Amino acid sequence: MRASVQKKEWFERWFGEEYKALYPHRDEAQAAAQADVVARAAGASPGWRILDVGCGAGRHLRALRASGFRVFGVDLSAVLIRDARDAGLNVARADMRRLPFRDRAFDLVTCFFTSFGYFDTVEEDVAALAEFRRLARPSGFLFLDLPNAAYLTGHLVADEVVDLAGRRVEVERRLQGDSVFKRLRIPRRHSDEKRDEEYFEERVRLFPPERLEPILRELRLETVRVFGDERGAPFDPALSPRMSLLLRCPA
Repeated sequence: MRASVQKKEWFERWFGEEYKALYPHRDEAQAAAQADVVARAAGASPGWRILDVGCGAGRHLRALRASGFRVFGVDLSAVLIRDARDAGLNVARADMRRLPFRDRAFDLVTCFFTSFGYFDTVEEDVAALAEFRRLARPSGFLFLDLPNAAYLTGHLVADEVVDLAGRRVEVERRLQGDSVFKRLRIPRRHSDEKRDEEYFEERVRLFPPERLEPILRELRLETVRVFGDERGAPFDPALSPRMSLLLRCPA
């Protein structure tokens, strides 16, 4: 009897070469500005140990390193981790639910750019947040960069066709339960491939304040600041596109 092959999670398929081809130039200036906002709000000083979870190719890590911090990154994508290593960054490939560091190893743990809320169950997402909490020192900080659920659901574009890197990509978005699903239909780059197009999915669980607050209380995390965008604007529950939280661990 042939052994069954476990199907890959959507995030194991998506953040590879195809993702890079469609999004070749992320905004380095935005990453630098956001990293600076977070570091200043946390009162970070040179020499702080900072871990970026879901670091990708290292946009935020490069900005933080340039400011004199000791930076480390983890990501599940072998492709993006390779790029980060090629840039000379100190990174490891790991699942955020099981991070390979000792307790209380970092002054600040960050999770930028909607890299949270990916798992099948809310319990898995909370377990990942507890893992971030485990790694922050007493009185240390976590930064969790989330979409503002109210704004996102009110401005959701259900269907669109976009040009990405010269390729016509069909995008479909749907709300299903507590999550946003995005499906991308992408033409193949090479005509000799077996199929003319390929499909990828994204799924992100939304955490409105009333859902997140009891989770933070259970983990004993204090909310220090909430930013409404990637440049540090104040959070407006109705108008802000982001809900990015700076959290502090107990002493």
